[in-house]
Amino acid sequence: LLASGTRRELTDVEVRGTPGGGVVVAGSETPTLRGITVEDTAGCGLCWIESGAGRAEDVTITGAQVGVRVDDDAEPLVRGAGISGSQVGIAFTGRGAPRITGAAVIGGATGIQVTGDGAGSVEDTTVADASEVGVRVSDAARVVLTGVTVTGPSPVGIALVGESRPSISGVGVRTEGEVGLIWAESAAGSATGLLVSGPRLAVQLSDDASPTLEGVTVETATAGALLANGRSAGQVAGLTCPTGDGALVALAEDTTTAVTGTTGCEILDER
Repeated sequence: LLASGTRRELTDVEVRGTPGGGVVVAGSETPTLRGITVEDTAGCGLCWIESGAGRAEDVTITGAQVGVRVDDDAEPLVRGAGISGSQVGIAFTGRGAPRITGAAVIGGATGIQVTGDGAGSVEDTTVADASEVGVRVSDAARVVLTGVTVTGPSPVGIALVGESRPSISGVGVRTEGEVGLIWAESAAGSATGLLVSGPRLAVQLSDDASPTLEGVTVETATAGALLANGRSAGQVAGLTCPTGDGALVALAEDTTTAVTGTTGCEILDER
């Protein structure tokens, strides 16, 4: 536990088999963590709580309940984290503005989970082989996702739900599950420069979701490029569809989603 008044640098430390977590930064401490290894902890591998900040570089976390967790008003910078076999790879649950860049998350149930309403960001990060969902953003979260790539057999690549308002750019989803990206419940926000390949359905807008999407390229999808249903709204501009069944764009139920500037798509309006 690093709290106010303790040493400000922790280098080449290994933590294994602890019941309550690996390294916890609390209070208003801003340490530098380098070369930290955490294995098989029942809590979080690296945790920032209260107003903790500072930075962490080249950390390795295996078998934690949560690999990296940031809560309360904490806002660290984490570079080059390798996280594997954790139930949740990265979790933002607070009000701060943490930044994670260059991370690799492998396995577990959820790669990245954002529930807090802070202005955190995840950049240039890969999520592979999550068993449930690659990225899940919920509640009133307004996270920024830039250059994130989700791969593997995940049933859902990226899920935006609740009243979340994420800002997404340059994201790639190469999965083999049911849906690549889904906006549901009352989620909104914006997304630009998306690439989707492999899932049954590339993009879905459902319930009362109302995002603004621009520049979506679907390389392959077995059932369709876009389904807008429920009472969804918002805009989809610049959608490029593949050939075959993946070219389908279906507008159903009470959706008012505006779809413009499509290339290679087959529009089916069932309203």
